[in-house]
Amino acid sequence: MTKDEKFLIALYHLVGKSEETTSPLDLAERLGLSPKQLKNVVHGLCKANFVKLLSSDRIALTSRGVELAERLITE
Repeated sequence: MTKDEKFLIALYHLVGKSEETTSPLDLAERLGLSPKQLKNVVHGLCKANFVKLLSSDRIALTSRGVELAERLITE
């Protein structure tokens, strides 16, 4: 499983299908990602429209991100 996939699943477990947000730094700490790795993961997931960065310290799943996370969890 890639870092991106782990990040999406962790975000899904925190906020689920709701419109809630969380701190990307909290997720990075849980997953053991460095600040540079966090930046790269968030940038890639935003670009692919799986997450949306609402501010420098708040992140949420898009509907597309929810779908992918659910698929990854069931695999």
